[in-house]
Amino acid sequence: MFSVRQMFEHDCTSIADLSGELGYQNTVELIKARFNYLARYPDTAMFVALDTLSTIVGWVHVDGTRTLTSPAFAEIMSLVVTAKHRRQGVGRRLVAEAESWSRTGGYSHLRLRSGMQRADEAHMFYSSLGFTPSRTSMLFQKSF
Repeated sequence: MFSVRQMFEHDCTSIADLSGELGYQNTVELIKARFNYLARYPDTAMFVALDTLSTIVGWVHVDGTRTLTSPAFAEIMSLVVTAKHRRQGVGRRLVAEAESWSRTGGYSHLRLRSGMQRADEAHMFYSSLGFTPSRTSMLFQKSF
């Protein structure tokens, strides 16, 4: 069994460790700095899932976006569940928490992005939660 709660700064060591499981190598200091920046904004939410020993076994970060040209929407920016706890409902519960936050915030829909290289389990998981592919687009990036 597990529970979900809001993420706090003292969770950042676990967040950095879990991020490493998916190949996102970040230092605890970098995660703390990003967390403290994001936590100031009302259009951002971050939640953690804890097992019965209060160990963080997953987390989700969701952001709200408001534009002039489309209805406000929320997007899952990150979703991580430790390999040991996958297929146990942790990801499903974290997505439900992100969805609840999105509805309460007045967002019209919830989006997420999933890399094409993850077309197997991740895409089947998102489909099982009612997400459908929206469109194919090209992501452009300019580094500074």
